[in-house]
Amino acid sequence: MKTNNLYWDTNNGDELFRRKEGVDSKRATEEDVLINLGFRDPFSREIKVGKMPMNEALDVVLEYGELYTIPKGYHSGLGTVRTQELSLGQLTPGTAIDEDIAENKVAWVNGIRVVGKLKINKNNMEGTATENDIVVGKDAWVNGKHIYGKMPVILREDTVLYAGDFYKIPRGYHGGEAIVHAADLAIQTPATAGPQDIVAGKSAWVKGKLIVGELEPLSVTLSVATASISDIRKSKTAFIANGLVTGTMNEYLNRPQTLLTAGQTFDIPVGYHDGMWRIKADSLYNQTQASATSADIRKNKTAWVNGALVYGEMEQEISPNSPGTAEEKDLKKGKIAWSNGVKLIGTNEYDSISYAFNENNSDDPSSPIVCIMPTHRWNSINTLIIEFFDVNDPNRRVQKVVYSDVVSGSSRIKGTHSVVTTLGSPRVVVTNFDPNYYIEVSIYGYDVVDFSEENEEVR
Repeated sequence: MKTNNLYWDTNNGDELFRRKEGVDSKRATEEDVLINLGFRDPFSREIKVGKMPMNEALDVVLEYGELYTIPKGYHSGLGTVRTQELSLGQLTPGTAIDEDIAENKVAWVNGIRVVGKLKINKNNMEGTATENDIVVGKDAWVNGKHIYGKMPVILREDTVLYAGDFYKIPRGYHGGEAIVHAADLAIQTPATAGPQDIVAGKSAWVKGKLIVGELEPLSVTLSVATASISDIRKSKTAFIANGLVTGTMNEYLNRPQTLLTAGQTFDIPVGYHDGMWRIKADSLYNQTQASATSADIRKNKTAWVNGALVYGEMEQEISPNSPGTAEEKDLKKGKIAWSNGVKLIGTNEYDSISYAFNENNSDDPSSPIVCIMPTHRWNSINTLIIEFFDVNDPNRRVQKVVYSDVVSGSSRIKGTHSVVTTLGSPRVVVTNFDPNYYIEVSIYGYDVVDFSEENEEVR
């Protein structure tokens, strides 16, 4: 090796100040850092103060059709936007746990937010290397395949470059020992830096001369920065006390509008929002589709139809179209009902009214079974039986569930089924959650609400 070769040290810190200034889309601005937190501009080294708004954690309840726009800025993740009525658990039945969902992916199961732990990449040995990315004589596994390296190994070969010459580094793996040096230092080191442009204690060659730096060290310059990587958007970079870092703050940009139905709640996620994400509660019109008019609803009664409150105008003193099989003995004593156009006055001394219902959903196991009770004013069902049958063997009953005294307005939700009733409604809805079975529902006997007024009609 020639003795007139020149070698010098450098480090990554020096390189920070040799970069050409320019516009970097990843450079953090005041809008990318939380309000009142300081940081230093990576090129001008000017201390700046963040302007990103800090939003309070609000609990926003949306009415039907109401729209809420998440404000621009940082959110702590504690704020919520929710609607009313139905619970999320009723809308998201499922059986998955965190080990069934890919790592860091999120799903909702039975109203609970589940973050996945299944390591897909590790299980699949995912990778991007090819045989040309691995040194010849070595092998590796990538995406489940055993591949052998074809990258050439370049032996050491020192090269001397004279002014105007160039050296093309051959493709392949280099051991890091080959030397390429310039013949003329003055020609090889054209630059404009002076002592004030170089960090104190460091030196550089400028036009063939050794310059000793007088600039304040980078560690001192950055020591006053207060931001952390979580205070900076993950798509942006900034210089802080630790040097050049890339932010980790989650970003929510150009998000599509989120629609909430009755009972749903939306948690505003932690991170930066561009102020364009809109959360909208579904309109009452979409959630109350129906066909009744005021003429179909009894006078002094109200109901919601297609998003509008309808006041009943029906005046019904007789019931000519009232097919039925009830007799006076089937009605509680003193109560009135219509059957086949005949007004009946009850003579039954007991609370229970004889009634039987039976239906199955073998044609569509996922379809709920709906029983319409004979009256809106039923108080409780004496006995409700749910039988489960194997869809592959319809004659094999696998389970029988018996409920007694099912009260109007109560709901019973189990892992395999639910029984839902609404106070003042004749509907009794039984839903099966297991697609491997169909159900058969039987209802026997009921009693009605005991009104104190005499001769109150049961309708």
